[in-house]
Amino acid sequence: MNSSFLQRAGFAFWVLWGALGVSLGAAFFQGPLLPLRDLPDHLALISLLDHGRIPESVANEHYLIQWTPVPYWVFYGSVWLLARFMDYLQAVQWVLLLALLLTPLALARLFHVCGRDGRWALLSMPLFFNHNLMWGWISYCLAIPILAMALSAWIEHQRKEGSGRALAGWSCGLFLAHAQLAAFFALIVLLRILFSRTRTALRSLIPLSAPVVLGLPWLIARALGTHGRGETVAGDAVIFHDPVTRMKRLADHMTNCYSGSLDDWLWLGTL
Repeated sequence: MNSSFLQRAGFAFWVLWGALGVSLGAAFFQGPLLPLRDLPDHLALISLLDHGRIPESVANEHYLIQWTPVPYWVFYGSVWLLARFMDYLQAVQWVLLLALLLTPLALARLFHVCGRDGRWALLSMPLFFNHNLMWGWISYCLAIPILAMALSAWIEHQRKEGSGRALAGWSCGLFLAHAQLAAFFALIVLLRILFSRTRTALRSLIPLSAPVVLGLPWLIARALGTHGRGETVAGDAVIFHDPVTRMKRLADHMTNCYSGSLDDWLWLGTL
């Protein structure tokens, strides 16, 4: 968030941002375990960062921690770091609150870079409670503000107003948050370069090579279908869905938590 937007936002923006953050974020602290479907699996994997390093432990015997950069590092790493000061369940609650608070600020930054009023980004805060959160895809939720910051850095780099280091840093952070959104960001950049064919567009390829180098080992491992201790897994390592199918499901994934199905209402009622 640059200083010009901070000056233009005004006191009312920050009051409303804080009020929405407190009122909506309170939902994350209504119980010890959030009713997010995949959250127990993620917590079990995060705990391996501690238990897997204990010699002769069950976790150490059956799991091998690979320290090569992979998506989910942002989510797993942030929860693991906060768990140095609290338990894992509380750490997830604070990470979700942080994501809720940072999402409108990152979107406001993107709006401002595009010449729009960043205060409209506050409308995104209630939408944080969507299908992705219900399923426990917290990495995806964390990646959304990083995607907005990466797009802002890329636009500023195109205008020669931002540094290549910032673009490289945010794009690497996006890969470490969620591979699908990183691929979406790459598609936007490649289409822009393809249709503009200018030196200004091509110059962004240099800082954007950083996430490619960072993620190449993971991408090769996924393509070859090798995981864990090196054994080949059964079936395809990557399941590909055509773009039409993904676009058809986009709106449903954003609003399905309010469609009225039994599971959805149970989740909302519990939250």
